[in-house]
Amino acid sequence: MVWLFHGTVEDHLAGIFDNGLVSPTDDAQGGVFLSTRPVAGKGGDPVSFALGWPARHVRNRRAHRGYVIVVDLPDSAFALITRVIPNLAFDAYREAARLRGWLTEAVYPNGSPTQARWGVSLWCLLYWAGRFLHHQGSRTDEATVAAIVDAHVKSCPESLPADLTPRRWYAFLDDYFHLVDVRYPDFDNGEALERARQAVLARHGVRFPEWIEEDPPDDYDTRGCRMCVEPIFNYRLAFRGLSSYEPFREFLCALAGRRGFASAAPDADDPHLIDGGLRRPLFDNLGYLLRVVQAHTATYPQSAIERFLLLNETTWQWSDWYVAFPAQAPGLPQYWTAAPLTPQEVTSPQLRQPDTQVHASAIPAQYILGAIPVTDGRRLVPRLRPSRSRGQTLESLLWREVHRLRARYDGKPILLSP
Repeated sequence: MVWLFHGTVEDHLAGIFDNGLVSPTDDAQGGVFLSTRPVAGKGGDPVSFALGWPARHVRNRRAHRGYVIVVDLPDSAFALITRVIPNLAFDAYREAARLRGWLTEAVYPNGSPTQARWGVSLWCLLYWAGRFLHHQGSRTDEATVAAIVDAHVKSCPESLPADLTPRRWYAFLDDYFHLVDVRYPDFDNGEALERARQAVLARHGVRFPEWIEEDPPDDYDTRGCRMCVEPIFNYRLAFRGLSSYEPFREFLCALAGRRGFASAAPDADDPHLIDGGLRRPLFDNLGYLLRVVQAHTATYPQSAIERFLLLNETTWQWSDWYVAFPAQAPGLPQYWTAAPLTPQEVTSPQLRQPDTQVHASAIPAQYILGAIPVTDGRRLVPRLRPSRSRGQTLESLLWREVHRLRARYDGKPILLSP
C-alpha cells in the first residue's frame, strides 16, 4: 500500500468522489498525475495545484477552495500506474508529451481543411523542412530556423502595435501573466495590482481591446484569462521557400493523387503555412523539433520515410511509427524515444520516493480516502499555516491531516472539515 496525492479545486470534488480520478477530456495524453508526497517540488506540487496553478485565473478564476485528494493504493492496483517520473524531469516529460500529440495533427496550406489534398502532419512538414535546409546546406540551429520562418498576421486589433511580431507578443505575455498569475499576492489591494498591470502594458506598448478591459477594476475574469488574451494576436507561420522545393512538391502531388484529387502541385508562390492558433511551445521549439525529426529519420532511407508518410499521413499514431522505425539516433532525451510507450514495471519503493510524480491511467473512487481542505481559494486555511516557533512545516501539518483522514475512513471518500 502507498499513499499518493493530487491537488484540485472545489468544483471538481464531487466528480472525483463519485468517479475517481480520470483523465480530463481535453488532455490528449490521457491519464492523471499524482505526487508521492503532499508537498512536492518543481512541476508537481499538489498544494500549488489546489491553488489553481498554473494559470490561476484560468484554472481557478473564481478562487474556489483548494483540496488535496489522498489516495490509498494497494499493491494489487499498481497496474494502474504507467510511469514514475522524478519531479525534476516532470516538466520535460509533460512538454514532450504535449508536443508529440501536436506533431501528429494535420496542418494545411492557408489554414484551410477544405484543401485536404495538401493536409499533412506537422511531423511531416518538419521532415520536409529539414530536408530543405539540408539541401541548402543550412544547419537546424534556432537562429537558422528563425531566419527561414515568416509570420503572416491573420488578425490583430488596432490597439496593438502595427509592427508586432510573435516573439514580441510572447515576451509581453510572459511579463503580463507573471504579474497576474504569480506576483498578485505581493500587492496589498486591487488598485496597486492594477497600477502594476498598466505599467506592464505601457512598457510593451500594448493596449487591449475594450471587450477585454470591460471587467470591473478588481475583477480579472477576462483581463487575467490567458485563453482570452493570447489569441487576440493571431498569425500563421511559413517556411520560406519550402513549397517551391521540388521533392516536397512531388510528395504533395503523390499525396493528392492518393486522396483522389487532381495531382497538380500547389502554387509555388503560395508558401506552405502552419495555421494561426499555433501553440506557443511549437513556435519556441521549432529548431529543436527539426532536430528531433532528424534523429528519428536519419538512420532510415528517405524512400522508406516518405512511403510511410504517403500511406499514413494524418492517421498514424506514435505506436505505428515505432513499429516501422524502432531506432533513433543516439542522444535524444528518453521522452523523445519509444520508451514512454513501453510499459514500465512499478515497485513500491519507487512510489515512496520524495519529489516524484506518478502517472496513472485512472484512480477508481474505491482507492480515494478523501480530501483535505488546504486553501480558501487564495491562501492556506488557518490549520495548515505552520508555526516556525513550534518547528512546524506545511508537509508535517498535511501528514497530520492524512492520518486524521485515514482514521475516519469508513469505505467512502471523506471530506475533512477546514
